Amino acid sequence: MKKILIVDDDVDVREIITETLSSNGYSIEVAETGEEGWEKFEKFNPDLVILDLIMETYDAGFILAYKIKKARPEVPVILATSVNQESEIQFDLNEAKERQWIKADMFLDKPINPGILVEKVNNILNAPANKSHH
Repeated sequence: MKKILIVDDDVDVREIITETLSSNGYSIEVAETGEEGWEKFEKFNPDLVILDLIMETYDAGFILAYKIKKARPEVPVILATSVNQESEIQFDLNEAKERQWIKADMFLDKPINPGILVEKVNNILNAPANKSHH
């Protein structure tokens, strides 16, 4: 069973994602802060991380995504951002340079659409990690 770590300071969001993904056969662990997210990441060793961009501090999500990618670059990270949060962020997420720095594999809009969520997660986790073996 694939393991997914959800890091989000909003309890409703955590519940929606947890329910949606656990009913689709994924094992879920949740964290509320970037710090807790990092601890759980090290213990739980997830196959995928779904991360809220702005948590207890403006840059908590960025920092955690960066640490995860530094420690285990092969673990995909999905960044969840709501439209009203993005206006507070001073740069363009579509700019390649910024995306590189953010270290996310995919972006997910909030409010979370469960159908899109499942589709994205399935796509990431069922995609062959290394196609050169075929």
